[in-house]
Amino acid sequence: MGDNNNSTNGASSSKNVTASHDCETRARIKLLRTKFSIERNDNPKCPFGKAMLKFGDFTTLLVNSLENYDADARSAMQSKDLDRIYCDGLPKFSSFHETQAWVKRVMLMHPHRRSVAQQCFLIVSRAIGPIGERLAQIRKELDAWQEDCDKTDVFTDPNDAKALAENLIDVSANDPLRPVHQDTCAMCFEPFDDPTFWASKTSSSPQRTFCGHNFCRACLANWLESDVAPNFRCPTCRTCLACGEHECEFCVVKKKESVPLPLLQVLYTVLGPRDRAVWKDIANDRTQLLDWQIWLEDNVGRSRLLKIREETRRDRVLLVDLLHQLRTRSPNHRDNALARRMEERITGAQDRMETAIFEIMDG
Repeated sequence: MGDNNNSTNGASSSKNVTASHDCETRARIKLLRTKFSIERNDNPKCPFGKAMLKFGDFTTLLVNSLENYDADARSAMQSKDLDRIYCDGLPKFSSFHETQAWVKRVMLMHPHRRSVAQQCFLIVSRAIGPIGERLAQIRKELDAWQEDCDKTDVFTDPNDAKALAENLIDVSANDPLRPVHQDTCAMCFEPFDDPTFWASKTSSSPQRTFCGHNFCRACLANWLESDVAPNFRCPTCRTCLACGEHECEFCVVKKKESVPLPLLQVLYTVLGPRDRAVWKDIANDRTQLLDWQIWLEDNVGRSRLLKIREETRRDRVLLVDLLHQLRTRSPNHRDNALARRMEERITGAQDRMETAIFEIMDG
């Protein structure tokens, strides 16, 4: 009799677990359909619209897989992989143009500046194959990105422009498309270094764009940093080096943005034992700043510091510009209306950064 009761209780418990899982799956499907559906792309040439379309296709495939009791999809839901993909920080997909603007900003951003939600969106938009293969690819790439980010200096502002140059290929000596003897750079017309030096990435070793043109590293670096190439186009054929489209109108990079005021100095001003006047007086004591950096990493944490870095970035750039303008103005004109407006903007930037820092610290 006892065995029968145990058997009955076990079967009942199993049914309850199954019913609970089915209820959770239905709720997940409803959420994916309502919150994460994306309108169709209205411009097939737009790389940002393409990324949105692919993310939407993944969501549709995932919904179908969950409805069909696919083992990989259900396993991803139980292991919380789906919570990682569809996490806080994604845009409101109900507005196509707002989402498109968000995707553009993310795609042209240095990978070390992206949040988990931003990086995961791009990884999902690149994933191919059946749902199981896509989920495995997403998990692997996201883990690799996270590991790479953990090695970086959280206080350094990565250069977005240089990140787009990662589409350039360092030509190896055994590359079938390598330049042959006496080939020259298409920009400076000087010969490339001997292939035995290419692995060292010398200034005269070749790099190739994915449109197939070879240039020496120094020439390409100068080209990408110049104001002549705001869209990161190949110097020879005008193919976009960010997305591969010819004469791309989308991947425009703001080259003239100032280097932001260093985050470490901003945090020292807001959180350290110093007066607000230090905004105009950059601290030069390296030992003091190093001690402050160690304290911040131990007591604030990387995730909060990364969020603070991105939330304050625009105002840190603005402060550099405004302070430079004030310093270079004639002393005879310091009291005019323009100078007063500039000082008001400086105060506004300081206040916004201070508010953002304390909100993130308290969050």
